[in-house]
Amino acid sequence: MKKLLIISFIFLCSAGLSAQTINETNPQSLNRIVHSAEDVSVSLSGNMLFNDPFESVFAGGLKMRMFVGERFSFDTDLVVGKDYFHFGPGIFGLPLLIFGAQPGFSTDEQGSFGLFLVSLTLMALSAEHVAYHFPVSNNTEFSPFVSFLRLKQLNMDKSPALAKDDALHVFFVAGLELNRYYKRFIISPYLEYNVAYSGYSRGFNLGINVGYYFPNHNRKYVEN
Repeated sequence: MKKLLIISFIFLCSAGLSAQTINETNPQSLNRIVHSAEDVSVSLSGNMLFNDPFESVFAGGLKMRMFVGERFSFDTDLVVGKDYFHFGPGIFGLPLLIFGAQPGFSTDEQGSFGLFLVSLTLMALSAEHVAYHFPVSNNTEFSPFVSFLRLKQLNMDKSPALAKDDALHVFFVAGLELNRYYKRFIISPYLEYNVAYSGYSRGFNLGINVGYYFPNHNRKYVEN
C-alpha cells in the first residue's frame, strides 16, 4: 500500500503542472510539439528502487535521450546508490550519436575500419533501450519504454550468499514515463518493472527525471 501511495502521489503532482511549449526563434504561442530526429534531452533523476530480495534504496542518476524520429527515441541512464548501480550499453554509444561522431570508412586510413566497426557496435547497442512517445495534450506525452540489456549490480542484502555476489547481472526492463514540457524544461515521473534473465532479482523502480530539451536546427512544431 505504501508503494502505491508513493506512485499515485508522483503522478498526481505531475498531472497538476501546467506549461506551454514555445519556440525561441518564433515568439508566437505554439501548441503540440513534434519531435525531430537528433533532438536530445539530458536529465538528472531521483529514484526509489524496490528490488526483491534486496532492501529498498534511494539513488541518483543521469539520463540521456536522442530522438531517431517523430515518435521513437534511444535512451540510456546511469543510476548509482548505496551498494547499487545500473547502466545500459547506450551510456557509451549514445554520446557518439548525440555528438555526431561518425568515423568514415576508408581503405587508405590505417585502423579506420576497426574504429568504424567499434563505433557501429556501440551505436547499435544504444538501440537496446527504446521509447515510444505519443502526446495526450499540448505539452504532455506518455512514453512507454523497454530495455533489453540493463547491467545491474546489487550487493546490499544481508544474506552472505548474495552479499558476496559482485557480478553484473543482465536485466529486462519495461516501464512508462510521463513527460511534461515547460518551455525547454522537462519533468518526467516514471515507473518501471525489471527482472534479471537469470532470475537473480526482480522488482519495481520509480522516480522523477528533471531535464532540459535540446532541439536540432530543423525543430518542428505543430499548431492545433
